[in-house]
Amino acid sequence: MTNQNPDGSPTPDGLEEFFRAIEPTVSDAEDYLRVARGTIADIRRDGDFLAVVKMHATIEPLLGDALEQSVTRALKHPKVNFPGGDALADFVAGANLESKIRLALKSEIISDDNAGFIRALARIRNYYAHDVSNMQKNIYDAASDVDKQGNGLSILRDLMSYSTGTKRKITSRLALVYLKPFMFLRFASLLANLLHGIRPPPALSHVMGGLLADGGDSEASD
Repeated sequence: MTNQNPDGSPTPDGLEEFFRAIEPTVSDAEDYLRVARGTIADIRRDGDFLAVVKMHATIEPLLGDALEQSVTRALKHPKVNFPGGDALADFVAGANLESKIRLALKSEIISDDNAGFIRALARIRNYYAHDVSNMQKNIYDAASDVDKQGNGLSILRDLMSYSTGTKRKITSRLALVYLKPFMFLRFASLLANLLHGIRPPPALSHVMGGLLADGGDSEASD
């Protein structure tokens, strides 16, 4: 049985295979954050508002911890003598999201494409959070309201794909029929990348390592 439609898009069976493959990644994140099993895994079944809020609430602390570990490891290097290291780590942990994204980029913890995903997600999350009447809207309408000039396409592209070439091919909202599944897969790939920064191998599961080796934080082939 093929796992692709004639146009190359995945069939439901194909998507389920992807979801099964990333289950250990999601479980690792749930264990690290000390939340009940299913809290993150069920995001792909949640409504749009709840899915976005939960993704954002998962990414932000992991990004902060990855940065803190990166700074701590650097300052604990035998050749580094910096008595203000703890204060610097606290400062990094308390920075706002955009500052964390920029620092994570400079520290090579995340790629430009993953930074784009986090920023796009944050824009939608803020849209939902700042007006209770927005919570009933789906991601497509939320993106359109946030980016009226571009009909939300730029935001939706960043949420759906980490391949620059694929993003260029998404010229209509009709191409976004698989937005939620691919958004969750992108989210899981980012979790693997952030946990890799927090707990380098061999602490990671073999599946997470495989995701990274297969280009979880690099451009996919077009």
